[in-house]
Amino acid sequence: MSKKAGPSFVLELPLVVSPHESRVLAVRFEAGRQLYNAVLGEALRRLDLMKQSRAWAAARKMPQGAPNSPEQKARAAEFSLITQTLGFTDYDIQAHATKCKNACWIGDHLDAPTTQKIGTRAFTAAQRYQFRTGGRPRFKPKWKMLESMGAKSNASAIRWRDDHIEWGKLNLKARFDRKDKHGVQTFALQSPVKYCRLARRVIRGKTLWFVQLVIAGFPKWKDKNPVRVGKSSIDIGPSTIAAVSETDAFLEKFCATVPDLQKAIRRIQRAMDRSKRDSNPDNYNKNGTLNPCLTLFRQPLGFLKIIPIKTTGIFPYQM
Repeated sequence: MSKKAGPSFVLELPLVVSPHESRVLAVRFEAGRQLYNAVLGEALRRLDLMKQSRAWAAARKMPQGAPNSPEQKARAAEFSLITQTLGFTDYDIQAHATKCKNACWIGDHLDAPTTQKIGTRAFTAAQRYQFRTGGRPRFKPKWKMLESMGAKSNASAIRWRDDHIEWGKLNLKARFDRKDKHGVQTFALQSPVKYCRLARRVIRGKTLWFVQLVIAGFPKWKDKNPVRVGKSSIDIGPSTIAAVSETDAFLEKFCATVPDLQKAIRRIQRAMDRSKRDSNPDNYNKNGTLNPCLTLFRQPLGFLKIIPIKTTGIFPYQM
């Protein structure tokens, strides 16, 4: 099933992973990170060469024309020809990713569909930079691990089978919610799975693994959130929000019930500054500026009493 054919939603489930399986997944994710960096570097190199070519400069000078006009179509065809000539297409980047994978140790840990998916991921990042819809993509250093890896479909590579994930020799069982109070998981698993991703997160110093199932269709609506037919509009301002529908309208302030403590914090900061100046007169010049040569400050008892009030936000009149 195509990824873009129809609507889809994501169901995330935790995985039951042993220490050995966690190490195997970590090695595969490290291989994916290094492959992504190599492919991204090649994609950016081809993009830079393409923009420096004379053909690209000549194509940019062509008249843009109106949408769907002959001028616009001719200009788009010229750009498409340049990208195909210089190898800046999704297919070419996938081929380069496969070549890199087969030339080193990465080929022992990643399969072809996952490699092609990494190539598409790098090409998409470079293409966003080409069309100015995103900044120049950055390489992923070793300390910033790859957070997810996915497959192109549910028929190969990372596959969802009934209640577990199959990836090569790994069979990772998912942990379901036994209560499933709103029936979200039961509803989602009744629909076909387009493809799935493996996600890695570090929570409280422990590495946890999850599977994200991209499922065809719409997610389950809770009974307390019924779907209604109608039109509405929202206008968000710097400090207010307004909403208008066919039957109702309102204008509210952001966080109207939260007290404004800026004035009280400002008074506390001034009191802290006065206490610091009175206790350390030698650290300031005659004009009141700080002496950069003296950086040691004595903290009086009054100053120490003010610090908890400022950090906690609890003032004496609130206790």
